[in-house]
Amino acid sequence: MEDNEFITMRVHWEEQRRPIKINIHDDLNAIEKNISNTYQLQQINNLYKYQIQFYDSNCKTYMDLYPATFDQFQQLLHKLLSPSAPPQSTKEWILKIVSKTVETIRKSNTTKYYLTYFLLFISRT
Repeated sequence: MEDNEFITMRVHWEEQRRPIKINIHDDLNAIEKNISNTYQLQQINNLYKYQIQFYDSNCKTYMDLYPATFDQFQQLLHKLLSPSAPPQSTKEWILKIVSKTVETIRKSNTTKYYLTYFLLFISRT
């Protein structure tokens, strides 16, 4: 296996689908930068509200791509380069960009707090 082997994966971001080339030795920052360039974002900070996900065929679900799962993602890349790679029409060849749910949960809790406070205020008057 060469050091400069590339894999072309599809990046799904909402309704958009774009191919992206990933070097098997790219780090997480290089992958994020590549996605930013592919979607013509002004700067990498535009991804801070989003999470990259890859498909884990063992768990049969999409997993967040972050430092703790990066080794697992690298194993997937090596699998995609192997002769026993799954067909390119399968989920293993897809990276998804999704909103980070942590902020959504935080906003939801804040909304519940203000709604509760508002209802208590109304009931006292």
